[in-house]
Amino acid sequence: MNKEFEIINNKVNVITDKKEIVKRDATNNIEDILICENNIEEMENDIKRILKKISLSDEKVLAHWDSILGAVLCFGFGILSNALGIWWISTILILGSVGYLGFAINEIKSYANTKKTNKRILKELADNLEIQKNKLNELNKDKSNDLINQEKKSINTSEEIDILKRKLNIIRYYQINKSTLIKAYKKGNLNKITNGYLFNEHDTYLLEELIKNDLNIKEENIITKQKTLTRK
Repeated sequence: MNKEFEIINNKVNVITDKKEIVKRDATNNIEDILICENNIEEMENDIKRILKKISLSDEKVLAHWDSILGAVLCFGFGILSNALGIWWISTILILGSVGYLGFAINEIKSYANTKKTNKRILKELADNLEIQKNKLNELNKDKSNDLINQEKKSINTSEEIDILKRKLNIIRYYQINKSTLIKAYKKGNLNKITNGYLFNEHDTYLLEELIKNDLNIKEENIITKQKTLTRK
């Protein structure tokens, strides 16, 4: 990540977060280039983290499916024990397997929803990463330079990243509370829910767009099913 830069004798010294110094040619838009590079690196790191979370969700779901198989086997042994007249073993196996089946199914639903949330966030990150890469390509085309020496100046990410992170938080909030938010939207009570949070007008607008998008998808699915049934 670019942390600072200075211009000396028509050359740019870029100091990274690893305390390395990288020498580059000076251009009038060098600061914009460095910020854009930071934006890209930030999003690429976020994408790596999200991919790891998605992979972890898959592992957890698979592990619980294996456990469900074990619980089903225990249930079978419970039935067998009952048939053999071993009542106390039968009761323990059947109650234990039924209880764990309920727990495992809820866990699978939870991890599946987490994965769905992260996939939606991943798409948003990938779309914005493409935008930043295109922006960097355009910035690099401009080689104009009439800069003079400049003392060290700090570099971070742009406001675009802050806006994106807030958007991702809204998407995450929506995915977790989707059912409640859609019900409230249909009743015209969405503001009653969002007023309890630090949501601005833009946040509420984004929530509404996410809800409308999901409702449109549901409408399309219903229409498709109806057409399929009609053909049959």
